[in-house]
Amino acid sequence: MNVETNPNEYGSIVEVAYEDFKQQVLFWVNKIQSNDDIYDLAFFKIFVKFEKFLVITFKEYICGNGTSEYIPECKLTFTDISHFERLVKSNSRGSFIDYLNIMEKFSKEVFKNHKNPFDCIFADAELKDLYNKMRYLRNHIAHESSESKDKYHRFVLNQQQFQEPNEHLKKLHRSSNASYFTHYITAIEKAASVIKNPSPFL
Repeated sequence: MNVETNPNEYGSIVEVAYEDFKQQVLFWVNKIQSNDDIYDLAFFKIFVKFEKFLVITFKEYICGNGTSEYIPECKLTFTDISHFERLVKSNSRGSFIDYLNIMEKFSKEVFKNHKNPFDCIFADAELKDLYNKMRYLRNHIAHESSESKDKYHRFVLNQQQFQEPNEHLKKLHRSSNASYFTHYITAIEKAASVIKNPSPFL
């Protein structure tokens, strides 16, 4: 199903994308119960789905499209998603578009002051730091290049003894008393829930 164009019984495109993300979490959390060799794959699949949810939601919100619970308050509204994408592509080098970087920059200008639904990620220093660590982890799982390995070692493992992502994700996170996998996934589940309905926090 193309959640960007096909809202269904869940409601708006954002709500469909959110349910799609939640189903991905449930699927992979169940998978690792019977196979602890796939924590890295499970994290990767869930995080990629979370990023897709962010991009879909951002595109909807900047066009003034909300959900049954939330309508974005914009000071600059694009006529439609293609209008936004044309602008982005005209200012991008090459074919790759880093939507997550664009989201951080654009959201400050598009939404009214103190009404940015993405502040829970970009304005919260602790969550932003955790989100960046997860991006380094995702990149290393995906590419396994020397550059991604170096950043994973520096920013995720904090230069401590090297551990492969699967071992790192199974390790106990001290402050949360849960595995790093659970710590990361819980954080992005909370972020996704807030972004879907940020009204109580704005």
